[in-house]
Amino acid sequence: MTSITDLEQSTGQRLKRIVLIVDEFALLTTDTTRVGKQTVGTWSKLLMTRIASLGRSSGVSICIATQMVKKEVIDSMISANFEHRIAFSCATWRESNLVVQSSEVGGVRGFQHIQTGREL
Repeated sequence: MTSITDLEQSTGQRLKRIVLIVDEFALLTTDTTRVGKQTVGTWSKLLMTRIASLGRSSGVSICIATQMVKKEVIDSMISANFEHRIAFSCATWRESNLVVQSSEVGGVRGFQHIQTGREL
């Protein structure tokens, strides 16, 4: 089996899905405490990336939240493996753009649907 869906179709059993919610993600990813050769921050990013990429087919979803929107927190590996993103009001256009990765974030105030531009 390559996914939870394949397993469900093969066995006829609907398996439970798991949602992992991580608040204050920046505290984990910016932690410079060393564990072996790596920092806690490096291990955290690697673990979240691995769970996000491999866990999706196993029925595991991750929701991460942070108030610190910086490249050190939301790097390319995190962005590549978290395809759905929401940005509420950010301090700058650059922070909003880092989260949703769209040129359409300019002028976004409050929470707006990026494609339609209408406020939600």
